Amino acid sequence: MERPRCTRRVTIISMGNAEVGKSCLIKRYCEQKFVARYSPTQGIDYGEFKSDVNGVKLAVKLCDLSGNPYFYHCRNEFYETVHGAFLVYDVNCRDSFTDLELWLKEMKQHAVRDMSETAFLVCAHKVDIASRKKRAVSEAEGRHWADTHCFPYFETSAVSGQNIAEVFKTMLDLILRSLDGKGKPRVAKMDPSELASLSIEPSPEQTTAVERMMNGRNAFEKFGISHGASRDEVNKQYRKLAMLLHPDKNPHTSADEAFKLLAATKKELLSAVP
Repeated sequence: MERPRCTRRVTIISMGNAEVGKSCLIKRYCEQKFVARYSPTQGIDYGEFKSDVNGVKLAVKLCDLSGNPYFYHCRNEFYETVHGAFLVYDVNCRDSFTDLELWLKEMKQHAVRDMSETAFLVCAHKVDIASRKKRAVSEAEGRHWADTHCFPYFETSAVSGQNIAEVFKTMLDLILRSLDGKGKPRVAKMDPSELASLSIEPSPEQTTAVERMMNGRNAFEKFGISHGASRDEVNKQYRKLAMLLHPDKNPHTSADEAFKLLAATKKELLSAVP
């Protein structure tokens, strides 16, 4: 007599800045509808659903983490036993994209499980809005970041439902492979010719930072700060420019040269301010 199969319990979290659409993405999958008016998540929101993946029964717990920094301490405990994580950003908000690195760093600080055992998936969200205006983060740039981390990448919309089902199917497949000790499958990276055809372009902010660093008449102009700036303001601007100018993140042809000027310019400024 065949023994009944047990149900395997897994936990998935959503990570990303406030208002990128994490809750709407989850609700679209679970309830098959788009909720136009949705209150910001207060701390943590929970949800559950059951699924059958290749004959394996799964009980899935969803933890929708608030992106508000106010709830930092509240969400930290939910990194401990995570099987999968959605990294969600709004393609129309550049900060939500660059902050993905901070979300990974936050999880690394508090996770108990080896993060290599966690399935990550990138959702470039709100592409329906991007179709009506120029997006802040191109598909090529988003795919490149995901490829660098070996994370699957999907362009998603809670409004139209674009790729929502595919996102969850892929996530559950990744988790099941990890639970069975098969490891996470290698993510197929884009062919260089395909990536080139998408034409990665620097954002306007990245372009401005490069041109200012290269053409500024003095250190203050290069940094884009006033002559009365304090040391704290210099250091804060340095951290911002380091992210904007880093050649691994900025595809501008002069990014490498501009980045090399950054440290020397900072040193000159710190010697000039009290």
